[in-house]
Amino acid sequence: MGEFILKNRPWGHWTVLFEDEGLKVKELVIEAGQSISYQKHYHRSELWFVSKGHCNVLHTVGTPEQPKIYRLKPHDTFSVGLEDWHKAYNPTDKPCHIIEIQYGSECVEEDIERFNYR
Repeated sequence: MGEFILKNRPWGHWTVLFEDEGLKVKELVIEAGQSISYQKHYHRSELWFVSKGHCNVLHTVGTPEQPKIYRLKPHDTFSVGLEDWHKAYNPTDKPCHIIEIQYGSECVEEDIERFNYR
């Protein structure tokens, strides 16, 4: 891959840093007070590494209701399994940077189901 791919979103932006078959590495920047959608994936798992800032993660296996909340700080990691419901949100006044490693049979943006949770 010769160049980075940047995608702006209402919550911040993400950049593809590396991509290969069955693997994609992104940097997510979640702006202060923002969150990604509550979601799950059918063809990939994810590993998150907080490189800068803080965030909270809603996470549950199976049904999306009653998730556990995890508080992440710089250098913390978080594993998102196949079909786990997850949502990162930034409750602070500074951006949160997450290095996301996607791995599985398909690492594409279309592999997403969203759930409306708060």
